[in-house]
Amino acid sequence: MKDDFSDFLSSEEKVPTSLYESTLKYIEICHNPKKVIFKFYLTNILGALITMMICPQYGFGPVGGELGVLHYIMDFGPFWCGVFCASVFMAGGNLSSMIFLNAFEEKCIIAHKYRVTFPWVSALFFMGMIGKYYAPGDISHYTVSFHLAWYVTAVLLSVLLLRIGEHRLKANKIK
Repeated sequence: MKDDFSDFLSSEEKVPTSLYESTLKYIEICHNPKKVIFKFYLTNILGALITMMICPQYGFGPVGGELGVLHYIMDFGPFWCGVFCASVFMAGGNLSSMIFLNAFEEKCIIAHKYRVTFPWVSALFFMGMIGKYYAPGDISHYTVSFHLAWYVTAVLLSVLLLRIGEHRLKANKIK
């Protein structure tokens, strides 16, 4: 092992510039991930807020709002309404992050897995509970089963989306 390392240090071969720069960039991002995590949270919030426009309780227009098409999902009951709501909300937020984060930033987020996912889901859950009091629509689904379904779906979907991101980066050979 020592001989291999010595040979490497004494060799005349240079590391390709693109590999050298990409490695330095990744190390820089991972060394100070606060900027990336903030960008992840910000893009998630923007994407999630856009998805709220189709929510029967917060939304408006022909899709959302009290008279919108998605109002029929609420007829399935609080549990399924929570599952649908969390799925759309978290998918929209994560999709916007995938659009705005570059591959190295996304890899940094994936490396932080649960340290990023669970506080984020918890914060959204409690913000949603507070916002629901001020929503113009129907709050008949403000039940324990709705909140439990929402929270469990949001956590599971966040973990699933991080796994999908991991596999996507591996498929694109970004290591």
